[in-house]
Amino acid sequence: MKQRFPRGTRPLVGVAVLFFAASAVAALRHVARNWARLHSGLAVLQVTVGADEKVRGEALDRLRALGPLAVPSIATRGREKGLPDDLFAILALHAGPAELDLLAASVVGTDEPRRLAAVEALGRIRTAEAALAAAPALTDPSPAVHLAGRRAVRGQSAETFAAILTVCLGSAGAVPEGIARMIVEEGAGLSAIGPVAEAIASTEPIRLWNGLHVGLILFRDHPPGRDHERPLIDALAGALPRAEAGAQAVVVAILAGMNDPGRYVVLRGVAESNRFSWELRTEAIRALGAVPHPEAVRTLESLVRAGPGAVRFPAAEALGGIGSPEDAARWLGVIESGVREHDAREGLVRAIGLCGRADLVPRLLARFRIQDSPGLASALRLVALRDPVGAAPALIEGLKVAEPAHLGLLNVLLSDVTWHRAVWNGDARTAAEFARAREQSAADWDAWWRKNGKKSLAEWQTAGLQETETDLRDRAVQVRFHAVARLVALKPADLDTRLASLVADPEDLIWGRAWAELSQMIAPGSLSVLRETLARGEGRPAIRAARALGHTRDRDSAGVLLEALSRPDPELRTAAALALGQLEHAPAARTLAACLRDEVHTVRLAARDALELIASPTIERELIGGLADPSEEHRASCAWLLGVCGTESSIRPLAALFQDRNELVSRAALRSVQLLTGRMPVIRPAEHELARWEELARRKRRDP
Repeated sequence: MKQRFPRGTRPLVGVAVLFFAASAVAALRHVARNWARLHSGLAVLQVTVGADEKVRGEALDRLRALGPLAVPSIATRGREKGLPDDLFAILALHAGPAELDLLAASVVGTDEPRRLAAVEALGRIRTAEAALAAAPALTDPSPAVHLAGRRAVRGQSAETFAAILTVCLGSAGAVPEGIARMIVEEGAGLSAIGPVAEAIASTEPIRLWNGLHVGLILFRDHPPGRDHERPLIDALAGALPRAEAGAQAVVVAILAGMNDPGRYVVLRGVAESNRFSWELRTEAIRALGAVPHPEAVRTLESLVRAGPGAVRFPAAEALGGIGSPEDAARWLGVIESGVREHDAREGLVRAIGLCGRADLVPRLLARFRIQDSPGLASALRLVALRDPVGAAPALIEGLKVAEPAHLGLLNVLLSDVTWHRAVWNGDARTAAEFARAREQSAADWDAWWRKNGKKSLAEWQTAGLQETETDLRDRAVQVRFHAVARLVALKPADLDTRLASLVADPEDLIWGRAWAELSQMIAPGSLSVLRETLARGEGRPAIRAARALGHTRDRDSAGVLLEALSRPDPELRTAAALALGQLEHAPAARTLAACLRDEVHTVRLAARDALELIASPTIERELIGGLADPSEEHRASCAWLLGVCGTESSIRPLAALFQDRNELVSRAALRSVQLLTGRMPVIRPAEHELARWEELARRKRRDP
């Protein structure tokens, strides 16, 4: 073999061979090290610029197979020119902290699947930065994206959660209820104070509204505690002057749930300022009266004594709600010392009535003799009803020296607290008659007190019940009427039965008063009394019982009502028919249909009205037969009832009456066909129209 290279150049050839061999090895190592990146880069290029769907699909499959190794190439492409949805799905499935920017950019402003994939990817990264990037998803309208956002931010530190909450409160799509629920579930109430306070202090309307509503929902049921409320109270105080009326009402509602004493300063400023509406000032007053506090008592007392007239009454109500008996005694002393202004005096009297004790009754009576005031009378009544045993002796002593204008009031008040009927009837016309009546009244109450003064309130109630039972049998209507009121006030265990027994009272006035109470408390005992009265009674008691049973809607009473339809009293038959209609008792339909031929007109009308309420198709045949009756009234009633009791079988018989000689009959037939078909009928229908009406009635019956 001939030599290619001269002998002198052989060393150089060797060096060249070694150099090329080393280069080849380095190239192979580079390819091996960067194979995935090069391979994925080529696949990304094929996906983004390839026109062939097959090539594109194969490239996507290779990228999915590469998994995390393909992420850098996809991310590089995304930062340069954006990513299609299929490439983004691969990126989101394997993304890490290095791809946060791409994921965060897809949380908002993209379609729902892409937003969901981005938020789920951020949730898998589990860093504070990822949670903050997922925060906009908490206000996303899609439930799936919202839930993914909730999972992504779960378990973060207090600082991170506060930053997330700040993002949410600035969003126009925020749902305050959802944000508050998230805060509660995360147990991050204290972390929420800062962001909520910052939002309330913000000048951005949407941030202010979100902060107020989240604060209202969250801190109303989960107050942060006195030691943590100061930032919120300061922010609320700053928002009050610049907020609109609705926002101001929310501010006051949030302050009402706070415990820090600083809230009283803010609420007092609202209650006393003329810059705010009367409604807002009233709400602030109610908030002041929610929890007893010396500052609140002082504020409300000053409003009662010197505030504008419109706020004095709510201030008095609130003051009485949080005042103590000692406060009430002090206020009464203020009145006794001479409060000239009427509104201030009446306000303090109202507060005294709400929190005063029975030991103030003698002083109130003394004041009452000097100044005849409805407010004093109301306060006296409230105090006495709160402690009847303690107030009764003073009321009896006050009655002995009462003026004519006060004697009746004191007798009524004593009757209310002791359940004893006073002998005073108010008939005195002269001074001598009044003196005798007052003496008799005082003697009666003295005798009652000697007998019952050392007994308990329960024993007073028992004695009052016995006396009331006696009065219910009294001949005087007025005595029986007041006895019913006392019976209701006593509230015995069998009150419903006792009231039901008054169905037999000869006066409608007594039964009307008893039924007004009984209708609110129907029970088996009273139903039994009413049924027995209807079954055995006659006249007014039986008629009342029938009407009452109809109002109760008690189906078990249908039997005794059906029996009453055969009684000779037409008024009783009328009441029983109407009651069966109110019960909508379908088995009574045939009996009521027979009553359509009753000899009394009111009974026939009642039976027709009852059948219209029952609307039972079981009497259709009888009603169709009644269309041929010679009585025009009966034909009209049957035609009228077929509109609710008939089927498609009633169409042709009704159509035959469209031109009846009686206008009531023809109108009833037209109305019933319209009800059965849902169409306005023509006066002279052809055969095909009758067939169509029958089909419409059949469909309406199957699918009402």
